[in-house]
Amino acid sequence: MEPNLDPNVADKLGDLTNRSERQRKRHFARQPKQVKNLISQVITKRGYANQQGSEQLSSKWREILGEPFAPLTQVVGMKRGVLEVLVTNSTLLQEINFQRPQLLKKIQQQLPAAKITSLRFRIGKIRHR
Repeated sequence: MEPNLDPNVADKLGDLTNRSERQRKRHFARQPKQVKNLISQVITKRGYANQQGSEQLSSKWREILGEPFAPLTQVVGMKRGVLEVLVTNSTLLQEINFQRPQLLKKIQQQLPAAKITSLRFRIGKIRHR
């Protein structure tokens, strides 16, 4: 700043410089966002990808298990590589447990991206969709 300036003028000039700097920062902070980034954020936030993956798992599970048993089971979800499946009764639970190694191998072959390492079965009420 000039040494000859009036103190009021110097203060006003400093305020004007600060204000213009804040406006410039605000302008550049509000740049438009790319639609592809917004869509991926919404999908992640809402869990749509998980729902689609869950439907794919359920579909493959029914296909692998076959017609007599598939309606009596329901894929609940997957946690840490363990596919959790509800079964209607203890007899079916025992029968599916006997087939566990073969079922695991088939589902790993058909859905390698799911990275399923184990199967967990439990008795529960099946909700038909």
